Amino acid sequence: MKQRDREKAKEGRKKEDICAGERDMGEDLAIPIDVVFSKLSDWLVDRKRIPSDWRKRLLTVRSKIASAFANLPKDLNPWFATLTIEGKVSL
Repeated sequence: MKQRDREKAKEGRKKEDICAGERDMGEDLAIPIDVVFSKLSDWLVDRKRIPSDWRKRLLTVRSKIASAFANLPKDLNPWFATLTIEGKVSL
């Protein structure tokens, strides 16, 4: 019951009346942020958007890709023979 009352009260207020601490999450998503690209991974880890051991996990994924790439049947399709592990096509 209290939750519904809070929602009705919030709907009744004008946007200008809502202070910064009470903004909706949707409004916060519309605010642009400026993050230096070289610090992006630290920024994401600090905000718990990516795990702190993301580099280890990335190495694991890359090793799995390399082993799967080595087992790729190159004779199945001629295009497979032009692929490299880095994802580039060598012509």
